[in-house]
Amino acid sequence: MFTEQIIQLIFDGLRTIAIGSAAIVGILGINSWRRETRWKRKYQLAEEVLALAYEAKEQIAWIRNGFSYGSEGTTRQKRDKESEEESQIRDSVYVTVERAESVKETFNKLQSLKFRFVAVFDQPDSRLIDEFLKVRNKLIFSSYRLADARVRNRRKSILSEQEQKHIDRLEAIIWSDLEEPDEISKQIDNALEELENICKSVIRKSA
Repeated sequence: MFTEQIIQLIFDGLRTIAIGSAAIVGILGINSWRRETRWKRKYQLAEEVLALAYEAKEQIAWIRNGFSYGSEGTTRQKRDKESEEESQIRDSVYVTVERAESVKETFNKLQSLKFRFVAVFDQPDSRLIDEFLKVRNKLIFSSYRLADARVRNRRKSILSEQEQKHIDRLEAIIWSDLEEPDEISKQIDNALEELENICKSVIRKSA
């Protein structure tokens, strides 16, 4: 009888060890699965943000292309008592707004991801993604300002130095310099380079 008690105690001990071992293995497995899930989500976010940034860069370059085609710019809602001359001036500049509106989905997606990006990649702010959004908004705003300036000065054969500088500054924002990268291009390139450094450090781990 004493032997049976010892055997029972041994069996109970082994069962306890087995249950404990299974629990440890289970916990380790859950933790590993959680780490894998977190990494996968981080990888997917990095891939999505970087792909959208590349797309946004190409779209900004297209928006800033100084050549217009066909009926571009004619979707603008005309103002009351707008003359034909004024319409032509405003339509010619509205091409930029029209193009920016046609690709807004890309920038809306970036907007929706920026706070997740900040949280997941432990960034101090959303500056890198905001650069793309700010440039698009700046192009639209500058286009309206340029149209107003051109309409306001359309009767003048010679502009003052201040008026000319104002127009030159707006044109430099709206249209790209084909000779070499300008300030807008550099702004986008710098933001994209920083995003690449952050996102590719995660993407390369899957290779």
